[in-house]
Amino acid sequence: ARLGRRFSGEAVTFGLSPWAAVRAERIELSARGAAFDLVLEDSPRRVRSPLPGLHNVYNLLAAAALAVRLGVPRSAIRRAVPRLRLPPMRWETFRAGGALIVNDAYNANPASMRAALAAFRALPVSGKRIVVSGDMNELGPFAPREHRRWGAELAEAAFDRLVFVGELSRDAAEGALRAGAGRGAVVRCPDRSAALAALAGAVGAGDAVLIKGSRIMSLDELAERLVERLGRKRR
Repeated sequence: ARLGRRFSGEAVTFGLSPWAAVRAERIELSARGAAFDLVLEDSPRRVRSPLPGLHNVYNLLAAAALAVRLGVPRSAIRRAVPRLRLPPMRWETFRAGGALIVNDAYNANPASMRAALAAFRALPVSGKRIVVSGDMNELGPFAPREHRRWGAELAEAAFDRLVFVGELSRDAAEGALRAGAGRGAVVRCPDRSAALAALAGAVGAGDAVLIKGSRIMSLDELAERLVERLGRKRR
């Protein structure tokens, strides 16, 4: 707050608050992305973004606010929204063997894990929902507490199977069990190979699998091997 008072430049506000210069109103989230009224310091215009989750609405608003200040025409900003694409390993989706595999393994921290969880819960799924949760690194002394909290949140979401990968994720598995997850639903794996073995016979047609963890865990390799085993077909 004190830094903000000392700042002599122009502050550009964005978000969901009615006083934000660049903001989103009347947001509708779905498995296909988000529809909302985009305000770019002017009257609202309805846009549709293919990016999933509320967190990506915030990301879009930040980019739009910068674009406005750089002089990009507002009409060009709005036209770009439907064409937005995420980079690899950020909500990268594949269809394989009738199952949906979501590779969101670029990185992980408590906030991004919760954002991915919210987007995953919004997906229409006819079969089982399975979460593969890898270690969240670089949390320092807060790692045990944050992993236990994360495990508890997964338990409360009542998914069909929780696969925890890595040393730190042992705390997440313990948090899930303490929060009421059934022991049959919780699988603890020391590495990617063990996780693949745990998933191989558990994923079927109609199921959805979310794979999320810090980059050092290389869970994107697990996603690739799982897709190959199930029968690769990119969505």
